[in-house]
Amino acid sequence: MTKILDWKRAEDPRDVIHLAVQALAEGHLVAFPSDVHYVVVASALRPSAVYTLGAIASSGNQSARGIACLLPRSAEEVLDYVPDVSPIALRLARRSWPGPLEIVVKDGHPASLITQLDESIQTKLHGRDHYLTLSIPRHESLDQVVRLSAGPLIVAPATRNAQGTPAMDAHEVGGMVALAVDGGPVAVPSQTSVVRVEGSNCYIEREGRLSGPQLAAMSQFTIVLVCTGNTCRSPMAEVLLNQKLRARFPSHFRNDAFAPIVAVSAGVAASPGDSASDAAIAAMSSIGLDLSKHQSRSANQSLLDRADLILTMTSNHRQNLLSRWPHLIEKVHGLAPAQMDVSDPFGGPIEAYQACARKIDQYLDDWVQKLNDDLLAIWSIERK
Repeated sequence: MTKILDWKRAEDPRDVIHLAVQALAEGHLVAFPSDVHYVVVASALRPSAVYTLGAIASSGNQSARGIACLLPRSAEEVLDYVPDVSPIALRLARRSWPGPLEIVVKDGHPASLITQLDESIQTKLHGRDHYLTLSIPRHESLDQVVRLSAGPLIVAPATRNAQGTPAMDAHEVGGMVALAVDGGPVAVPSQTSVVRVEGSNCYIEREGRLSGPQLAAMSQFTIVLVCTGNTCRSPMAEVLLNQKLRARFPSHFRNDAFAPIVAVSAGVAASPGDSASDAAIAAMSSIGLDLSKHQSRSANQSLLDRADLILTMTSNHRQNLLSRWPHLIEKVHGLAPAQMDVSDPFGGPIEAYQACARKIDQYLDDWVQKLNDDLLAIWSIERK
């Protein structure tokens, strides 16, 4: 009989977490709520538990691939299991997890930690075609259990009937589960979205909670250009770079509804909502670019965490960002070559802005040449 643990009414939620972690370590199955339906989790170190998990996995999840998803601790841990994972798949993971998205990738790298698991479990995960499905469902209880568990976990939808209909309430979960964490009925019942990523190609196998446009937006390669007030240098750099990106990747911009790569700008001391300076607008207008609708924004953590590449106008701007968010060090660079800055033309004549724009334009050319097609997603919906 399944023991129900009430997450919302527990005097100390840590007791629920410890019971769930212990049950998984002992080879039992545990059900958890997520933002689309309930899921069942097994320890990947317990072959018997994984075998039982296969018996109750949603029929809609069974295919030539495995019957369940690997549940990593974070998007970064994907690299331990798929060392050569596509940068696009990793970008989707970073931006969507925890959340209702399953990412399917081809696996077979000899350094994958999957090879350390029991062969029967590898078969359950890979199926016939050597694909691996990864997912991190959203719920606080599951997040804590994943972090405290000794080994990797495997997750599959909980079902309430033989047809594989996902369970939307803890009391609908099948009887083979030892524990069920009751988070209440799912507020907005749905399905996880499923995306298969092969190199630059992204195939939507199932549109669930996340729609095609939302998924495409999550895959967008984002470059953030940073100055002080976001009214002169970085806005000019933004429109110049977006023009260069369209010229560099013309085939990727045939669909006006989706730009797979985009440049935006921000300032370390910006007053949000300010327009670009009149001279910056005039300087860009003289070369056919429009800055008239620009509104300044602050260089905040949310924007910078989403960025794939951050280019600053000066070394001081770079140090400003890294002093607040040192974890950004791998993706924050000066726009100009080492030991050089882009001087601020603020308050000068239009000629100073035009000279500044020419410098920015020159430096941007070097960065654009470093960008490759394999960084940009190509989307399609796979019909079955």
